[in-house]
Amino acid sequence: MKYCYPLILCLCILTLSCASTENKQVTKISSTSVNSKQEMSWSEKVVGKIKPLIIFDPSEVAGNPVVLIQIDLASNGKILKRTIVKSSGNQEWDKAALKAIDKAKSLPLDGNGRVPVKTIRVAFRPKD
Repeated sequence: MKYCYPLILCLCILTLSCASTENKQVTKISSTSVNSKQEMSWSEKVVGKIKPLIIFDPSEVAGNPVVLIQIDLASNGKILKRTIVKSSGNQEWDKAALKAIDKAKSLPLDGNGRVPVKTIRVAFRPKD
């Protein structure tokens, strides 16, 4: 198993850590610490694409529950599949996060014109 250093992201997308198992690299976006300007730049683009598409009133939920969603990407950034890895416990919040990803249809490319990883895990919180 291979691990990359964490990368920070503020808001509903939270640590960029890479785990490589059986030739499949999974990246988790979460808030922890900054490591690379290029990765941060791509992560900010991801956040900027999805966050405005979330339609949800945060006052409708107690606390600030997190939903963890895995997103599989094509090399051109098109979203191929999204799956809830861990539910927030609030079905409406989970649906709102999934709908935002569906509306995005694709994620932005990095500064080199490519998708840095094929699979990411994104943590969304309604009050971040």
